[in-house]
Amino acid sequence: MTIAESVVLGLTQGLTELIPVSSSGHLLIVQQVLQGAGDGFFLQFINIGTLAALLVYFRTKLWEVLGDIFKRKDWRLARNLVITSLPMLVAGWLCARMFDEGLFGGARVVIVMLVVVGLVMIFIDKIPKMSVVKSGKELSWQRALLVGAAQAISLIPGVSRSGVTIVAGRITGMRNREAAEYGFLAAIPVMIAVVLRMVVDGQNRVYMYENWEVLMVSNVVAFVSGVIVLGLLMKYLTKKRSLQMFGWYKIVLALVIFVVFWVSVSF
Repeated sequence: MTIAESVVLGLTQGLTELIPVSSSGHLLIVQQVLQGAGDGFFLQFINIGTLAALLVYFRTKLWEVLGDIFKRKDWRLARNLVITSLPMLVAGWLCARMFDEGLFGGARVVIVMLVVVGLVMIFIDKIPKMSVVKSGKELSWQRALLVGAAQAISLIPGVSRSGVTIVAGRITGMRNREAAEYGFLAAIPVMIAVVLRMVVDGQNRVYMYENWEVLMVSNVVAFVSGVIVLGLLMKYLTKKRSLQMFGWYKIVLALVIFVVFWVSVSF
């Protein structure tokens, strides 16, 4: 892989992993254009850059969570974040081998999930909601578990973790911005677990050693672009209540992927 290709993949990851449009769908197109550049190992490793973006962008909120625990003895938000993280951690552990072998991947799955989740985002304002809550701290454990179940579904390529958690957050009573913030905070433990799993594996460490230059470049690009896009997304969700724009985007992306793979390969 060239440095230029690693920049393109890192930029794709940083711009699309954290907004509700599905990074897997975009990476499918980019890999097709780059003729397969970036194997499964590489695409897993560039999650480090987006994890770093989340940690930096939400650093103040993370300190607030720690202050709630150790100073104010308020465990509500921390408890809910743990509950929300558990379904995805368990599902990821149980299905790790299937994901490593790509059994849940492929253009068909991505296209279907892009359309399904896109339609849900378009019509989210018409879906009945639970009673209003101001933040993730006020969620009951049952509602936190519901958001966690939704996050677990995002293991399927094409779903979009941020998209499905925002939708679930809306259904459980939060506004767009609060739902997004809560979903991102709940994603951090999951992403840390993924990174640790990669690092402790001997084969992965060899891969890191042999490809450290392109991995470093790609993760730096993913980090910088991730921080920028997070800021833009949170500002947008503060001013706008509708997710329709993202829903329509996902449907258009599904059509683009269909055309790209229909023209170039049989899938």
